Amino acid sequence: MPFQKTVEQRKEREKLFKKFDVNNNGFLNLNDVLLGVRKVLGLCPEFISNPVITCAFHAATDKINEQNDNPLDQNTKLLFSQHMRILLAYIRS
Repeated sequence: MPFQKTVEQRKEREKLFKKFDVNNNGFLNLNDVLLGVRKVLGLCPEFISNPVITCAFHAATDKINEQNDNPLDQNTKLLFSQHMRILLAYIRS
């Protein structure tokens, strides 16, 4: 999973984000992430369960909100392209 801070991995994350963002609205909600992990990353439930993905999503959005890096609202549970690295790092761990 491309979670490191290199130019190559940032480009990979941008491509992944576009594939996860099936609504083309510029952000990901929990359902987009759950679907993307299954269909885009190809991770099946035997390897990673929905509760694990959900926990990673909430941890990432909480961290983003702590940093006041959310363009909408501090309590909004949405991920934007610049936050994809945080989500992938949490999923990996």
